[in-house]
Amino acid sequence: MPDPRVTRLLHRLLEAVRECGIPCAIGGGLAVNLHGVERHTNDVDAFFREEDRQAVLRALRRAGFTVDKVFGGFHYVAYEPNAPDLRVRIDVMFPAGDPELAAVENPVVIEKWGERIPAFPVEVLVLSKFYSDEPLDRWDIAALYEHGSFEPETVRVLLATTDPDLVPDFDALMGEIRRPRGGRKRPPPRRR
Repeated sequence: MPDPRVTRLLHRLLEAVRECGIPCAIGGGLAVNLHGVERHTNDVDAFFREEDRQAVLRALRRAGFTVDKVFGGFHYVAYEPNAPDLRVRIDVMFPAGDPELAAVENPVVIEKWGERIPAFPVEVLVLSKFYSDEPLDRWDIAALYEHGSFEPETVRVLLATTDPDLVPDFDALMGEIRRPRGGRKRPPPRRR
């Protein structure tokens, strides 16, 4: 379950960008929650189109957020001024390509926490987590699979059209995930 401060940030973020008509998609751990797997997260991963960057940053500042650049022009953080815990924040990202850009252009709308939330389609979420080497992202894929949130073959077909050289790696990961683990779930690893 996300930190309640995170869902409040999500509501404020969506209100700010909707007022400006800016499309977005929620990814990361919050999207894992949206697709049915309860997992703690203390940030909102929000993805936008590059051409909307200035409008997004203005909308967030107008809504009262402090916005700082993290990496180049594609990753920013937004947080409430004087926030006691800067880990509770919005990661604002402007991807250059897929799978994240595809999620922004074609999100699924999920009703949760009293809100209609544009989220990464689950197959795109799995692909974005597959491209990461973080243990928590691998755990997310396994948890989504065990929950029945996606069919590996659908993700495999998407991967084959975008990055066919990685299909054997995806097949190997799914083989590990499908292997029985003695009947108990592993807890999610901690982020470094």
